[in-house]
Amino acid sequence: AKGDPLAIYESQDRLTMFIEITTNNIRVSFLMFILGITFTFGTHYLMMTNGIMVGVFQGFFVTKGLGIATFLGIWIHGAFEISSIVIAGAAGFAMGNAWLFPGSFSRFEALQIGAKRGVKIVLSIVPFLITAGWLESYATANYQDFPNWSKWAIILVSFGIILFYFVIYPILIARKYPEKLKEEYLPSIRKKKNPVLFKLRNSGQIVSDSLRVYANNIGHIMKINSLTTVPLLISCVLLQYTFNPQLFQYFHGYDWYDLMLGFSGFGFNHWVDLPISIVFMLAMSNLFLTCFYQLVTNKDLSYFRYFIKHIGRLMLVFCLTIPLLAFSGGLLFWINVLLLPIPVILATTIALKGHMNYKLSSKNGTFLKVNYGEGMLLTLILVVLYFFFMQPIAVSQVFGMLTGNTDLLDAICSQVERLCKLAHLDSYLITNCVRMLVYMFFIILMLPIAIFMFGLQFFSTCESLESPNLNAELMQLGKRKKTYESDLDYE
Repeated sequence: AKGDPLAIYESQDRLTMFIEITTNNIRVSFLMFILGITFTFGTHYLMMTNGIMVGVFQGFFVTKGLGIATFLGIWIHGAFEISSIVIAGAAGFAMGNAWLFPGSFSRFEALQIGAKRGVKIVLSIVPFLITAGWLESYATANYQDFPNWSKWAIILVSFGIILFYFVIYPILIARKYPEKLKEEYLPSIRKKKNPVLFKLRNSGQIVSDSLRVYANNIGHIMKINSLTTVPLLISCVLLQYTFNPQLFQYFHGYDWYDLMLGFSGFGFNHWVDLPISIVFMLAMSNLFLTCFYQLVTNKDLSYFRYFIKHIGRLMLVFCLTIPLLAFSGGLLFWINVLLLPIPVILATTIALKGHMNYKLSSKNGTFLKVNYGEGMLLTLILVVLYFFFMQPIAVSQVFGMLTGNTDLLDAICSQVERLCKLAHLDSYLITNCVRMLVYMFFIILMLPIAIFMFGLQFFSTCESLESPNLNAELMQLGKRKKTYESDLDYE
């Protein structure tokens, strides 16, 4: 500013600057890693744009004969900062390549392995990012006061630490402990096995077992729903765009909720919202049924017959949720949270009660009465869980003020908007379609956790009311093999 390139460092106090710089560096690095899940395309794009930005900036000063001067200024903190961001990109590549080239593992197993490796790498760069933020706030801001030899010392020592920690030290460890290298590249995957269904569980056990079932079955669920639920949700978007294009004519930021209402048809601002809401409920019913079908161990019916058998009653129950989701502002939100377990418990009971060898004598109303209290607790747990999971794509106003009034999806859409303008395309239409696709992916990926929770709660209630598992064990007394163990011995 006004011929003083360091004036930006005088605009605020050092501590505030340190916090903001460090937070931004960590955000960029984690974003670089997370976008590896897009088959590395997102990581490649960020690496390219940031590389061009740094290269052009440095190249401009080289053409002015200030290459060494800017190098000694920028790379005091850039040695740690840029190196860490590049390493985060490498972690993103590791995760994306595992997803692309799974080898002898399934893609989901390979993604788990790649993500675990990547997380270790990303966490290891956090101390360097903090150090880079401190150097930029306190050293780079006053670099003119340092002699050149001290600048060279800081830069060379910083690069030396990075080189030793991420290149030389791993080589030394690999040579000293070669067995660790084999363990790293041949991780053990626990055999997939769902927990016992008829079992008394408290809320904590329901949550932990639900996550276990989710990890075991999410691959199958995504495969089925990519052919069924996804086309139904895409048809909701196409119907909305065809008959109510006004929804796509402005940029959606904090009003993500309005876009979700339009996407699901629950806004009821246009006549087309009614058929859209029916199609959306059909998609959600199918998602529920695919999860329950994976949960039960007795699959005498094909999924198609299972779907035909339950879809009618399930759709009727889900119609009760439409007013809950459509009218949920202010105080109504908390009233709806109190009412939401009712249709979910009824849908769970309908879908699971008639699909087991054991015939239950308890009526649906009994399950609703017994399950409501714990169902309410599970709902509150899910509200908190989804609140944090949704922050990258639907940031709240409070969270937004703490993170620069934006979220990951906003950042991605702003880049998409720039590309659309360069290509002379309708930026509002495309960015809103991107948002809807992300919401669609979030629903299909995250909703099964809630479905499995209520499913396991149902089986826990069955055991408490009628004890089918206890009765089955009593029938097995004296019949178990004594020469070898069975699965029953490990339950």
